[in-house]
Amino acid sequence: MLANIHHNNHQISAQIMRRFLMSHQMYNMSWPDFDDNNCEAFRDLFIDDGMRGTLLTVGSDIEQHATLAFSNEPNTHDFSLPPRSNDYLVYPERSMLKILSRTSDIYRNLSRMYNALYPNHQIELHRRIERLTQVKYHGETFRADKATAVNCNVIRAKWLAQGTLQVKPSENFQSMGKIKDIFISKIKMEDDVISHVIVLVDWFSHHNEPYSEGQHLQVYHKTVVPEGHYSFMPIQRIICKCALVKKTLQNIEVLVSIPLAGQWALHFVC
Repeated sequence: MLANIHHNNHQISAQIMRRFLMSHQMYNMSWPDFDDNNCEAFRDLFIDDGMRGTLLTVGSDIEQHATLAFSNEPNTHDFSLPPRSNDYLVYPERSMLKILSRTSDIYRNLSRMYNALYPNHQIELHRRIERLTQVKYHGETFRADKATAVNCNVIRAKWLAQGTLQVKPSENFQSMGKIKDIFISKIKMEDDVISHVIVLVDWFSHHNEPYSEGQHLQVYHKTVVPEGHYSFMPIQRIICKCALVKKTLQNIEVLVSIPLAGQWALHFVC
């Protein structure tokens, strides 16, 4: 498909990307109110046949993920995922079973998170979870916190605020943290049993000057907030992966978050 795109042999990758973005924008434009055949023919003048399927797939995936990741009302969406690998979700071959005590902090915080996610339903949390070393979701690989895992566990997300069960609509600043654990969790909702892929995240503390290094670079303290219900999050809420840079700001060593494009590139619309 890429080989069929015309270019002049100069900055080929940039030309291909410009053509791709142009075609994607053209495909999603509102066209004149002709009959279906004329409208389709008019649109075909601008869109490569070879790119049509890719544009539909990429556009649909990004739009769906953006809806789940950015919604200020996550309790209006379905975050369930199949417990076995499929076209967009790949689990490792092995997992480790763990039984949660009903009196443990993990069980209580996880239950609170599910109550925030599904406030209008009766929820019963299954005590058994499947811990995963990694998971691949829509082409992106995420791993639990390990020193040898580079750019696989530092993420940005908009999620429940500390001390509340809601996402603040006015809060545009994204939280950054390290994925500490990944597991499959099941709940009973009325008569159905549904599965979720949950990430346990150590969130870094917000800095009082978060944009002092630039619009897309965000500054955080090295300390992490105490673990709570907001530490547990469906994997679909992840906006992007991040690279970290240590820097001294106001005589204090801080972390500067740099968004990575990856498969989703949702930070471009933040």
